[in-house]
Amino acid sequence: MALMWIALGAVPGSLLRWSLANTLVANTLGCFVVGASGLLGSASPRRRLLVGIGFAGSLTTFSTWILALVVLLQGGQWPHLLSQIVRDGGLGLSALLLGTALHRRLVGLRHQGPRR
Repeated sequence: MALMWIALGAVPGSLLRWSLANTLVANTLGCFVVGASGLLGSASPRRRLLVGIGFAGSLTTFSTWILALVVLLQGGQWPHLLSQIVRDGGLGLSALLLGTALHRRLVGLRHQGPRR
């Protein structure tokens, strides 16, 4: 059953990744999705499989990112290599935290009920 949930998330995640031309956008969006879906909290195992492993896992491109870093390393482009690591890491972390804050806000609003 777990494989089904992973596959259901992986298909749209990989199709979205295929439509994006930029690795940085895909990875940052994947980090935001992980945060916004509440995976840092007490998410259900099904949500972790569907969204975390399936969708975000097929959307993000760690191997492509590492390959780009190795090309910079082999070219001796240390300043660009280091700035890309800091930039991409900072954007990914920021997107994850922003998504988590959004999730907590939406869950908090849902638990408060309608405003009068």
